[in-house]
Amino acid sequence: MILQRIWPFLLILALGMVQLAVYYPQLPETMSVHFNKDGLANGWSSREVYFSIQIGLLVVLTGIAAFAPLWSLRPGMKFRLPNREYWLAEERKEATMAWIENSYRKLFLLSMILMLLVSEQVLRANLSQPVRLDSTLFLIALGIYFLIIATWLIRLFRRFRRP
Repeated sequence: MILQRIWPFLLILALGMVQLAVYYPQLPETMSVHFNKDGLANGWSSREVYFSIQIGLLVVLTGIAAFAPLWSLRPGMKFRLPNREYWLAEERKEATMAWIENSYRKLFLLSMILMLLVSEQVLRANLSQPVRLDSTLFLIALGIYFLIIATWLIRLFRRFRRP
């Protein structure tokens, strides 16, 4: 049961590790890791520090994504929900909690995919000469991400409005 719940996060973790393993030997010792609005580098790090942070983030985020719903949805845990008393009444509680957990996992998965896309852009930028981040894909991905978040919020308030 738990593997069924976390396999998408493990897949993202594996893809992230493959991404880092493929790029590591190709990158310079000092990498550009921060870029201004024009895509020009304005922050640097050693390759080892960048990769250590990326690996740490992937592992921590995978753990949080996989196990936080179990922690935050445990009995007695308080969280904010529109019309909470109605939706957490005994006859609706199971369906409500399933919807919340499913939504949480989808949003976290989406966030991890966005992280991999950003990492890909940074890694590719460091292979180009001169180093320059092409922000077009990032802005498109970020726009889609925020559109999905907005849609989810609308669905949340529609789903949990007063009947």
